[in-house]
Order: sequence, then structure tokens, then C-alpha cells
Amino acid sequence: MGLRETPVRVLTGAALGLFCLGWVFFAPEPLYLALCLGFLLLATLEYRKILGHRGLVLRPLVLFGSVLMGFSGLWFYWQGMRFQGNLAMVFAWFNPLSYAFLRTPDKKAQAFWMLLPQAWLVGPVFLLAYIRYLPPEPLDGAKMIFWLALVVAGNDIAAYFGGKRFGKTPLAPKISPKKTREGSAFGIFGGLFSGLALSPELLPILAPWEVVVVVVVVVVAAQVGDLAESAFKRFGGVKDSGKILPGHGGVLDRFDALLTAIPVFYGLIYLLGLDQRW
Repeated sequence: MGLRETPVRVLTGAALGLFCLGWVFFAPEPLYLALCLGFLLLATLEYRKILGHRGLVLRPLVLFGSVLMGFSGLWFYWQGMRFQGNLAMVFAWFNPLSYAFLRTPDKKAQAFWMLLPQAWLVGPVFLLAYIRYLPPEPLDGAKMIFWLALVVAGNDIAAYFGGKRFGKTPLAPKISPKKTREGSAFGIFGGLFSGLALSPELLPILAPWEVVVVVVVVVVAAQVGDLAESAFKRFGGVKDSGKILPGHGGVLDRFDALLTAIPVFYGLIYLLGLDQRW
């Protein structure tokens, strides 16, 4: 990315940050879920478009129907109907899998590409909706999500500018030639700075040593997600997943790291027993 594109990238990032701030903190429950579904639809369409460059055709309505089924399961959970919620989750996963096996000759390949977005897209966004209402007060859940997003953003910003200034050693040249080990190290420190600086206000239930552990694990997961999305785009022969975000590309380009960080963060919540501290 050239220097002339940097202001566009910064302005888009700032506008996107304000939008996400309003989404997470102030959107009422129906609007919050609708925005989650809208994000999933955009991401699924980008995913489908990338695979289309390899001659692989996915049915977005099948995946989106699965998404709706999954979110209906979430609604059942909120209403205390766990059996109905579990049933909806089973159908959410079975829907694309059954379609792949019934409609395509190359069943294994199609099943893989149909189920991948379930794990990469549907799962993390489902958890994004779930985490907001995990604590007794939705505001505490919103603070958790915002803290996680700022940690990932700190990693992204520090890795980008640190790599630009000091990057010399390629991190994964066959996947993303511009990413460097130095940039990766800057990203970890950027995530640590954001996490430690903001945890007293946004996530006070974490001790400082827990912040360090969570941030390092989350940032590593975020960087792996960034590389995985780069590998996926290389597989599809495209530079960007889309053009909806000037200076950034598509929603997958912007949120690839966060999508990988969300399930890891959710797992750490339970490993550290954070869900028992509210």
C-alpha cells in the first residue's frame, strides 16, 4: 500500500471504529443481531466470490439460511429454552453439509468449502453476539468485545507501521511477502500496550498477568488469522476480498484477524474462569 493511500486507510478505519463503537454499545438487541447478520452476509458473499475464481460455486442462500438457524438457536438460549437452542444449532450445521452431499459430485471438496465458513465466519460472529450477553449486564459484555477489538486493532496498527519502518525478515514469504517478523513483534507489543492500558476501564476483572496471557494468545491467533486469509486470497487469485472499505478492501480483509481472535478469546474466558467473576 502506497503512502498516498494511508490517509484513506486511516479515515476509513476511524469511521469504521466509530460505527463499531455504536454497534457494540448502543444498538438495541434486534438491531445488534441484524447488524451481525448483515456482516455475515457480506463476508459470505466475499467468500463465495473468492472461491468463484477457482470455479467453485457455493450457494449463499444455503449458508445464510444456516446462519439464521444458528441465530434462532441463540435466541432460544436467551429465552432459557436450551433443548430448542441445541436443536437449532444441529440443523444450522447439518444444512450446508447435507446440501453439499446431496447436490454435488465432488462431495468431500464441496462439503469442506461449505463447512469452512461455518467455522471461520458463522462461529465467531455467533460468539460475538453471545459474548455481549454473557455477563449479567450487556454493557459489561460490550466492554469485553470493545477491549478485544482494540487489542486486535493495536496489533494491526503496530504491525503495519512497525513492519513498514523496521521490517526486514519475511514472516511467511510464500503466503504474504510483505509481512515481516519485525512487524509481527511490533504487533504483539501494540496489542499488549492496548490491552494493559484499557483493561482497568474495560475489563477490570482481569489481573495484569492475565491481561498479558490473554493478549499474547489473542494476538498470535489474530496474526494466524491474517495469514490464513492471505493464503485463502492467494488460493483464489485475488488481492482483496472486496472493495467495500476504501483503503482496506473487503470486510474479510479488515476483520480477518478479529474473526480468528474471537473464538480464542471466548475459550480463554472459560479457561481462566472469567465467566464466574461477575
